[in-house]
Formats: sequence, C-alpha cells, structure tokens
Amino acid sequence: MFKSLSESVMQGSCPYCGNESFVYTFENEKMFLCHHCQRHLKYEKVENNVDVGNNVIGDKCSFQSININYNNILHNCTLLSDLPYNHECLLYLRSRAIPDNVLNELYYCDDFREIATYAKIDVRSSKRLILPFFDKQGNLFGLQGRSLDGSEPRYITIMFNKEQDKLFGLHKVDLTKTFYCVEGPIDSLFLKNCIAMAGSDGLSDKYISNAVLCFDNEPRNKQIVDKVERYIDKGFKTVVWPDYIKEKDINDMILKGIDVQGIIERNTYAGLAAKIKFNTWKKING
Repeated sequence: MFKSLSESVMQGSCPYCGNESFVYTFENEKMFLCHHCQRHLKYEKVENNVDVGNNVIGDKCSFQSININYNNILHNCTLLSDLPYNHECLLYLRSRAIPDNVLNELYYCDDFREIATYAKIDVRSSKRLILPFFDKQGNLFGLQGRSLDGSEPRYITIMFNKEQDKLFGLHKVDLTKTFYCVEGPIDSLFLKNCIAMAGSDGLSDKYISNAVLCFDNEPRNKQIVDKVERYIDKGFKTVVWPDYIKEKDINDMILKGIDVQGIIERNTYAGLAAKIKFNTWKKING
C-alpha cells in the first residue's frame, strides 16, 4: 500500500522487489518509480500487472532493468526564466550578481521536501533555488538546493545516482582543456570552464592534468588549509589567493567588483612555487 507524502507524491513498498518506491503525478498522470529495481512506468501498468495491495506479481509482469530518467524530477520545479521578474528567487540571484545567462539552467522549488523524497531523504519543507547536476549526456544525477526562506541547513545536496562523482557543471565543462574546480555551484557560475565539488570528498586524481583547484580564501580555516595542502602535495595546479584579497569566496569577490577570473589566472601555482605561496598564504591574519 502507498501512503501520501504530499499532494502529488505517495510512498510505499515496490510490488516487484519489496523496496521503497514512489508514485507521483506528472501532467495529470500517475507515474511509478523504484530506484532499487530501476522501474519507471505508468502506475496503471503496475496496477494491471500486480496486486498492489498484496505485492503479488501478475502473469503479465516480467523483470526488465531500465535506466531511470531522473530529469522528470525537475517537473516538480519551475525554470527560473519562467518566473515573474519580482519573484523572491530572482531577487536573490540579482542580490548575488548571478548572471542572467543561467536562468535557463537553474530552477525554483517551493517544497524541497517533495524533491528529497526521490532520494529517500526526509527534510523539512522549504523554498529553495535548485542547482541541478547533469552528466555529459544531460542526464540529471543529483542537485543542490539553496534555502531562500532561512531554513537550515542553507545548502542541501542530494544524489539520485550515487555512482556519479558529486560534481556540478559536468554537462558544460571541457575536461580536455584547462578547467577550474571550486567548492560551491554558485561560485562556479562566475568562471569560464568551471565545475564545483559541491560538498564532495574531493576531486579524483584522474583530473590532475587539466584541473585548477580554487578553494575558498580562508587561511585560518584548518579544514580548507589542509585541503589546499593535500592537493598541492598531489601535484594539482592550485590557486593561492594574494594577500590583498580579503573576501572569503568568489561570489563575495564578484560583489566587490573584483576581476576574479584574472586574479585566478595570475595566481595559479604548482609544485615548489605552490608550496612557497601556500606557506605564506596560510599565515595571513593568523
């Protein structure tokens, strides 16, 4: 049996495999989704093929593993370019100087709890800016929600496909050229050929030849200092912020009118030079 989580989402046991599954409404039609056995089909087909109440598989049902199209989850959101000019989400973007050219890539959701149910995460309802994670083929595999109503935590990252690297911007970046890797998806919107680690454990060594790491400018934060040092020791090219930059992250630098792209390109180091610059940077204000 399925129980209601919201007006458009129900949760229950999958009649095929017994694991958690969902029924949601899309374009006035009920859809069935099970992450475990990879079934995504019209709910009426489930009802026709199984006894949903007793979880008994009917004669018509045969197992077939399919690739789930998680992009359908975004139908629960509104594309930013479709929002009215004075919508609170657009007001937030303008307050952070986020460029208009991303309005066709980002979304707004007025009930993030509904989105989180697809990843089996229970969170409080909240209004959030949605930053979707797409792979090279344009398939959604995760997303980050940034709170707009003061809800905590401010950022929530959820993954629908946990086999994917937790990286934002993969669908646009050219990994065969120099690319930049920052900590947060919003910061990545201001740089050329950039991705974000989005709270992941780190960037794989497979990217070492073309990646430039840009961590936040927090020389007194031990966690960040340790990360920077670890990547320098691995041989990654790393940005070491000059001492006249006081802002902590790229978005704050943009708001101060700083040419962040230029600063980054002029302050990228590797090897011994990176270690020397790093040792000076980590003592700033410390």
